[in-house]
Amino acid sequence: MAQDLMAALGGGGPGGPPPGPDPTQGGGPGGPGGPPGPPPPDLASILGSSGTPTGPLSDPAGIVQQMIDLSQQYLQAETDQEDLLSMQKISTELQQLLTKDQQDAEQAMQGKTTPRAMRKAFGG
Repeated sequence: MAQDLMAALGGGGPGGPPPGPDPTQGGGPGGPGGPPGPPPPDLASILGSSGTPTGPLSDPAGIVQQMIDLSQQYLQAETDQEDLLSMQKISTELQQLLTKDQQDAEQAMQGKTTPRAMRKAFGG
């Protein structure tokens, strides 16, 4: 009776192949044994065509964050010490920009506005 149940479910009985794809055959793209397939379309659109997350280009803080992320990738890939030092300086300056924006936002939440925050808010 157990052999009949196994045969009905697609698995072989004793001595038969196990259920599932044939392990002697290579899988297609994304399948077992095959190369990985392309990412799902919605994932590709979220990550952007280059595979790195992208944010809105109208948000200055988002742009700076993207620049920081890219500078970190550069620091991991670069081997020249002089170029590494230059990029570390640039990355530090970018971090300072984000810090100023965060400080301005915190002060605005406390009811204190800075001239810099007012210029940014009104495009001046």
